[in-house]
Amino acid sequence: DYTLEEEEVVLVCTAEANPQDVQFWWDKDNITFDGQNSEDTLESVVRLKIMNESIGTYYCHVSNSVGKGEPCMIELTEWMMTKGLSEEVIVILIAVAGSVIVLLIIIVITACLYCGERKE
Repeated sequence: DYTLEEEEVVLVCTAEANPQDVQFWWDKDNITFDGQNSEDTLESVVRLKIMNESIGTYYCHVSNSVGKGEPCMIELTEWMMTKGLSEEVIVILIAVAGSVIVLLIIIVITACLYCGERKE
């Protein structure tokens, strides 16, 4: 599972195990790392900055004294990381895009008028 916060994507891995003394570890691109583990809820959390390097496939592994469970997989995509943009940011992006379009139209009109005057 994942959630979006202000500047982070939070991946959450939850286990159901008996005995509940579990070990979590994560991997992405064959690099193993630990998350923030909570023994009370049998969860491991990974916080990732919203940046291109965070995009990819993450695997959460868990094991206990009985053995190792099947890893959970989450594919973190660019869409997942950007859908959490606040309405304010979206309004600003639309305003900037609109301004650029208006500026381009003004440049084209000015260029056409300039070319028309040179012909006369």
